[in-house]
Amino acid sequence: TVQLYLEDIFGNIDSCSAIITVLDTLGPVVRCENQIIYLDEFGQAATTVQEVDAGSTDNCGGIKSRTLSEEAFTCSDLGENTVTLTIEDNNANQDSCQAIITVLDTIRPQANCRDFTLTLGTDGGALLTPDLINRQSSDNCAIARFELSKANFLCSDLGENTVTLRVFDQSNNQDSCQAVVTVVDLNEPEVQTQNIIVALDENGQIRVEPAQVNAGSTDNCSIDSLWLSQRDFDCSDIGPNLLRLFVRDIDGNINDKAVVIEVIDTRKPVLNCPDDIRLFTDSDGSGNCEVVVLDTRLDPMNISDNCGIDTVFHDFEGAIAQNTLLGATFTPGTTKIEWTLRDNNGLEETCRFAVEVIDNELPIANCKDTV
Repeated sequence: TVQLYLEDIFGNIDSCSAIITVLDTLGPVVRCENQIIYLDEFGQAATTVQEVDAGSTDNCGGIKSRTLSEEAFTCSDLGENTVTLTIEDNNANQDSCQAIITVLDTIRPQANCRDFTLTLGTDGGALLTPDLINRQSSDNCAIARFELSKANFLCSDLGENTVTLRVFDQSNNQDSCQAVVTVVDLNEPEVQTQNIIVALDENGQIRVEPAQVNAGSTDNCSIDSLWLSQRDFDCSDIGPNLLRLFVRDIDGNINDKAVVIEVIDTRKPVLNCPDDIRLFTDSDGSGNCEVVVLDTRLDPMNISDNCGIDTVFHDFEGAIAQNTLLGATFTPGTTKIEWTLRDNNGLEETCRFAVEVIDNELPIANCKDTV
């Protein structure tokens, strides 16, 4: 309330009173400052009114309140965020400004690896994915992606391989760890065989190599060695023999398959006949017009066979025995002899020669007297 006094030129005075109401209608002067804040290990960050307020003022010097539209931030707020600072003075006048709160994550993920055994497929390859060697790697926010120093493995990688796992979060922070990836091959070779026939040699023996019965055996990696359950054969093995071909790959996996090896004897026995011979009837001293063989000179010579002799025989009917001409009787003239040698497998060989008998004994004259 104020009092108004008036005085005229004659000194007369009067007065009245009035109420003067003083109002403040000016809002505060609000100043904002952009802020950069960093998420902690829990993925949280905060700012305050004091940090955003860049020296706001009021004409009457009395600020009643300061409020911020958002103070707490999480991983979902990464990047720029617009917040509003509102200030009210003591006379209820308000004003506001906006600030950019940039939320950053500079904390690296925690990479954690585990060793892993990777098995090659039938094609000789295998794919390693990050989840196979990742052991609960973590981040204060979230893991965005994984990268492997090596993902594709082949037979050439059999054994232990050191692999680096890189872990990236949403802000491209990264960490890494290493794992030992042991590449193994558990696939057995695929064995393919072919039945064969083999002939014994001149000694009645034969050796069969695995390659002779291998019909294109394969492995997802490569074959290390092949062997047969039996590879040396002799006359006792003549006929079909059921065997097995074994195949080992470079990782030690073994597989086998049956195969039939038929052993045959194609070599005829060997015999040599005497040369053509001439005999005289007086050679045996019998005085008969014939020759009796008193030795074995007409029997075959150098009889042999790689698997053994079954029988030897001739075709001369004038012999005492079929397997020798000892004691045989030949009459004058030429006789052709054929010797046959049969081995234990039924193979035969023959030879021929001629025996010529000449009567070289004089006749004996007997006379009688007559009248």
